[in-house]
Amino acid sequence: MNAPIDTVARPRRSALAVQLLLVAMFVAPASAQTSTAVADAQRLIAAARYDDAVALVEAAERQGGPSFELEFMKGVAWQESAERAGLPAEQRSIELQRARAAYERAWRFRPGSVATLNNLAALDAAAGRDREARQYYERAIATAQANADPKLENSAINYARFLLDRGDGKEAAQQAEIAMKAGSSSESRELLASLYERDAPAALLPLYRTLLDEGRTTEVTDTATKKVLDARLSADDRREWLNLTALAMARDVRARASYDLGTTLKALTQAPPDDPLRPGAVQLERAVLEPPGTAEGLGWWASFRSGGASGVTSRAALRQLLTALGERNATQPKGGTDIAARYFATALELGDRGPDPESFLSLVTLYSDTGAVALIQPLMNRYENELFSEKSEAYVRGDWPLIYRMHTALGMAYAQLQVWDNTSAPTQSALFQLEHAEKAAAELNRRASSEGRPASYALPAAAVTKLSEAYLAVGRGADAARLRVDSATTLRNLGRINESAQLVESLKPADVSTLSADKRQAYERMRAIGRRTN
Repeated sequence: MNAPIDTVARPRRSALAVQLLLVAMFVAPASAQTSTAVADAQRLIAAARYDDAVALVEAAERQGGPSFELEFMKGVAWQESAERAGLPAEQRSIELQRARAAYERAWRFRPGSVATLNNLAALDAAAGRDREARQYYERAIATAQANADPKLENSAINYARFLLDRGDGKEAAQQAEIAMKAGSSSESRELLASLYERDAPAALLPLYRTLLDEGRTTEVTDTATKKVLDARLSADDRREWLNLTALAMARDVRARASYDLGTTLKALTQAPPDDPLRPGAVQLERAVLEPPGTAEGLGWWASFRSGGASGVTSRAALRQLLTALGERNATQPKGGTDIAARYFATALELGDRGPDPESFLSLVTLYSDTGAVALIQPLMNRYENELFSEKSEAYVRGDWPLIYRMHTALGMAYAQLQVWDNTSAPTQSALFQLEHAEKAAAELNRRASSEGRPASYALPAAAVTKLSEAYLAVGRGADAARLRVDSATTLRNLGRINESAQLVESLKPADVSTLSADKRQAYERMRAIGRRTN
């Protein structure tokens, strides 16, 4: 080992509030002799042989001279030794003084060592010098922030616990927030959650929504389920926790093919008969285990109430779960298609402002992929007018994401029915709807650019293929080829490499011959790149 160990003091819940955890943080080169002495001293300290550790370090200093690493290890040894049970107060004081002197010498070797500041803060905290401890903790955190030091999380946790022991829960929560943003340990998350639980309960649910967005689905599901069943909370708060539970379940279904919802559903339905949340739990279980194919009987979830602290409405939470389950079942070889269709059909009726365009499109795609195209027309007969009405209202509001989604869903449905163009009712055609979906994507990207945000919208490759087919059907072959080249470029720029390559590979020599010179060059560049960056 050719690097020193930078050791960070970590507090525990005790009268002295100090515990040392030796963590290898390789921060600068050290001689082989020093590295060996540090490693040996660390092992002795771990074995509670503190005097032997100090003796070993001092012998190394006599041979090679003092250094940050060696002085720091002496400080650690004496600080650990001072915490031995039954140590006389006078001896404890002497060893803490020795630890302080060693850390101060280490600091002179390496000004800016976050670990040294942290341990000095712990010494002052143990000695009751709270003002000095605060100063050291704040210097440690400021230094770690300025230098992007990975010990920021540990230092902020230490300071948060110090503040909590002294009754300053609000400032402790601020430090715990710094810790959680700086790292990913369960300790910082649990500390912040406990502080919010005690002093700022309104902040707890948004915290868990953040954790969900970070992918911590199991952690969120476990906590959210407990909160749903906590009768001390208001019915509105518990509803938000149930929304979050359903959303976490949806994420888990998509992330884990073997994820079983049964345990969570069973826990949720333990609520007593008169509990205001019981209808929601019972309806959730029914929708998941026996998808009805309609939103009838799901009134608790179908409420149009806006989302609160969970950041998601009940409708959207259940819709996402049902859609995820539909996608899972659609891949099952036996019996999955019918079940998937019922999940999608149920989700379809839980759109934010009417029929949900994504669920509608999922159902259309399922019917097409399984050879049940004859079922698409009845679906269109039932929902076409509502989808058009919802799209018109979106235009009035300027809701461009919904406009894009609606044009895409309608366009793909008409494409599956091979209604490429419609001279008597132009809007009721794949050509019109998919062209306008492409324009909506461009408008969304233009707005993003004007606000300093990156572009994120493009027609998916499947929709590009269908719009190309529409162009071919109406004799616009050159537009079909141009579209695929332009869309492949856009998709690659968005990082959607496979979709981009799929479109490039779909172009035949006859298609390429219709391209303008600049489009042909773009095609050749895209073909040369291929899937290399995937």
